[in-house]
Amino acid sequence: MSVNVSGKQLQMPEFIDRLREIIQESGIPNTALKLEITESTAMEDVEATFEIFRRLRSLDINLGLDDFGTGYSSLSYLHRLPVQTLKLDKSFVQDLEHSRESQAIAKTIVALARTLRLKTIAEGIETVAQLRFLQALGCNYGQGFWFSPPLPPHQASQLLAQPPEWGRSPQATRSPSRKKPSHPD
Repeated sequence: MSVNVSGKQLQMPEFIDRLREIIQESGIPNTALKLEITESTAMEDVEATFEIFRRLRSLDINLGLDDFGTGYSSLSYLHRLPVQTLKLDKSFVQDLEHSRESQAIAKTIVALARTLRLKTIAEGIETVAQLRFLQALGCNYGQGFWFSPPLPPHQASQLLAQPPEWGRSPQATRSPSRKKPSHPD
């Protein structure tokens, strides 16, 4: 389960203790939880981020950098952060079909992640062309309206009970009942 965490939450002195309580109350294994922090937030105070990330990893909680490529990170810090995933920002994914620059950025981020032994997630996938391009790059996971629009809890549970679609061919990934919404947000 991935959960977005804000910079304000990360800076709260009781954040990690409260997180421990929530994990214990919910019964979710620590290893099943991934906290996603935006690249910009992680870089605001790098040393504080290192310490918080170190403490979270000591609890076996997975970490990911969200909106990667849009912030102001220094690559010299990236290899030192104990993260497991980089999430390619949807602004690059949306332009894949029309922008060589977005294609080059996507290729670079996926290659960088692979070199650093990190997984990649592409957000905002809405077309088969985007899906095929990202799969061809070796991007590990994808999310977006191509797979499903936001769902109420009961329908989300049904969707999660199905086998994941990322590794299957684009022809097999979309059921006829899944229609792309007219507005992406």
